[in-house]
Amino acid sequence: MLFVCSSHSISFSYILLIKTYSKHFKEDSSEANYLKSIHNEFTNIAVHCEEQLVISREEFTRLKTRIDSKSICFNNQQLYWHGSLRKQSLRKRNDITQIYLIVLSNFVLICEKSGQKFDVKRQISIESLVVESLEDRRTISNNIYYPFRMKFIEKTYEFLVEREVEREKWINKIQKAKENFHQQTLIPNRKKEKRPKNN
Repeated sequence: MLFVCSSHSISFSYILLIKTYSKHFKEDSSEANYLKSIHNEFTNIAVHCEEQLVISREEFTRLKTRIDSKSICFNNQQLYWHGSLRKQSLRKRNDITQIYLIVLSNFVLICEKSGQKFDVKRQISIESLVVESLEDRRTISNNIYYPFRMKFIEKTYEFLVEREVEREKWINKIQKAKENFHQQTLIPNRKKEKRPKNN
């Protein structure tokens, strides 16, 4: 598992480096096409590693016990990713708070730490969630952050991480959870469509 995590991080680092380097060449040039082929190879490696990064049952159970008020949210759920990051206010740009984000099969939980426990501040359905990267980087109080946005019907959140590879990982995990959610909801509908009619 350590090897997989290392390969995953290295692959993402090369992908981001190639993405930046490609900006110096014309889009249809031979150099750009060559870099694109390398980019695709590393993307395939990163995707393969991503599939191997499975959160253990023990880690899932430990996290569940730290949620006091809404541990029921974990019932029949798969844990895709979790971790600390910063949330920036859309109105007061200097208002930055530390939060803990938990990505499950059906929900994203926005939490705040309270001692060793997590207090769930918002439970967001994965179904209507939209996640997107923002500008390349954002400088706040001489610190460089990489922002991304999470939108749903009622509200928009902006999050900050310290490395671009972290931003890519969060976006990929949330998108993967959403894709799997929609795939799972399609299966029952297809079964209903194929069910024979009674004569």
